[in-house]
Amino acid sequence: MEKRNKKKLVYCLVLAVLVSITMVAVKKILLYKQYQYPNESFFGKELYSEITHTSSSYEKEIGMMIKTKIEEIAGCQGTEEDIPNMEDTDALEDFYYFTVKDAKTQEIKLKLITCIINGNEGHVWLDYSLVRYGENGKIVNSSNDILLLCYIEKQWGEWKVVQTKEAP
Repeated sequence: MEKRNKKKLVYCLVLAVLVSITMVAVKKILLYKQYQYPNESFFGKELYSEITHTSSSYEKEIGMMIKTKIEEIAGCQGTEEDIPNMEDTDALEDFYYFTVKDAKTQEIKLKLITCIINGNEGHVWLDYSLVRYGENGKIVNSSNDILLLCYIEKQWGEWKVVQTKEAP
């Protein structure tokens, strides 16, 4: 009887592992398909396939730091003259509301998809939706579920976005 219980336990464990692996694979396939068109052709299949990467805790931390930086820039309510060290945000300057004619404020929603670090450089993949408002709260422009690739480098001990790329 004890041998039979051990077999049942082994079968249950194997089944649990297979279900877990299947769930992870399905999640990656759905993520890939969610953004596939037109992004796969724009970024190229190899680069685009990075969105299915499972980030380590270190990579997630860096990705969240970049996400927070973009949220801070997008949340800035001053003018161009009010921004200290604006040259440090060159690759992210399009996220300032004042880069769009007639925009007075904006709202952004960002979601970290994945982050990949290779030494002192890497990629951060984000999804964002952005609405810019003009006078009297009238919408000036908006974007929804845009896939954003940030090329990052570690410079003087700090991670910086050096280039961004998103499908037109």
